[in-house]
Amino acid sequence: MMQRLRTFFFNIFMRNKAKKPAKAQQASAKDRSVSVTGTFEDISLYDLLITLVHSRKSGKVEIQINQERAQMLVLKGEIVRAIYKGLQAEDAIHAIFADIDDYADSIFFVRNVDPTKLEHITSNFTTEMNTLLLNVANSLDEKRESDSSVQAAA
Repeated sequence: MMQRLRTFFFNIFMRNKAKKPAKAQQASAKDRSVSVTGTFEDISLYDLLITLVHSRKSGKVEIQINQERAQMLVLKGEIVRAIYKGLQAEDAIHAIFADIDDYADSIFFVRNVDPTKLEHITSNFTTEMNTLLLNVANSLDEKRESDSSVQAAA
């Protein structure tokens, strides 16, 4: 199932866009505004981010976690912005992952964005993305071990 989801995401982002007449482009622009939507019961945030990074595409990721909204901007495969609960960059990514771990039914939306509209944005990340995702995975493992130890003691 995970392989099918990865293939699905990859095909969406790698789809060749045929030239269309101007009117057809205008008519279908609204249809392309939301590329992918789902919950983290369907795919993990890690797999979603890896797919975006490796596809080298640009887009906006919005996540509804309980009553909070997280946003990430991806420019040519690099996550350049992350904002959540007043946090930014690495801190926001850690908080997003931690909260999604508690709310797997959180909803995500991935929208295609023309990269020329994001080129003026400079990254607010200081950690390379693969390293950041590894750090997040380690933090989540520690949290889960701690939570299971507390439950076992109770």
